Amino acid sequence: MKILAIETSSNICGITYRKDGENIYTVESDSKRKHAEILPSYYYEIKNQSSFELSDLDGISISIGPGSFTGLRVGLSFAKGLAFSRDLPLIPVPTLMSIAHVSKQDGTIGVLLHSHGDKVYYQSFQNFDNTIVPKNIVDIYSWKEVSENDSGELKWVHWGCENFAHEFQNNIKAQPSSTSIAELGEIYFNDWVEKDPKMIVPDYISPFNFGSPK
Repeated sequence: MKILAIETSSNICGITYRKDGENIYTVESDSKRKHAEILPSYYYEIKNQSSFELSDLDGISISIGPGSFTGLRVGLSFAKGLAFSRDLPLIPVPTLMSIAHVSKQDGTIGVLLHSHGDKVYYQSFQNFDNTIVPKNIVDIYSWKEVSENDSGELKWVHWGCENFAHEFQNNIKAQPSSTSIAELGEIYFNDWVEKDPKMIVPDYISPFNFGSPK
């Protein structure tokens, strides 16, 4: 299987080419607010270095959110452009699940991604032998809600939450990565593939609706 993977859900911008179960080439950087500028150049760099043909791909996997409104829009627009040009399917990959995957943490994991101010996206997972199962629906919460509902049983994995996460003893920083988007795109290809790219929209999650973590 040959997959091109794109990650733009946060300040990280990256593309990975994956072939037959191996990530062949990745170009990735911290590029806040510059995704639209650098994503095309990253694509041509990885294409030149890997010598893949777009028409030979089985699909394009894309980090679908939640995350940066602009980043998600830029990444999906670019992925759709490539997909339409060669009639390729898209594989939307949940962003927080990809962060859980890249963390390599087993057991019960609470994943946090900074949204704005003291608001974070949160979802918990069970992860055993790289089999990741969501325990709840991803939503957005204030940091106070998250910390007050901490049972002490979770391993916390976060990105962009340095100002808050120090409250938890058991926490690690895990950077969103196109490598994880590529791997999950291949693992869950049959479950997530969408042959009509027009049907896919970013999972923004409204920042104005708040709940209580479960």
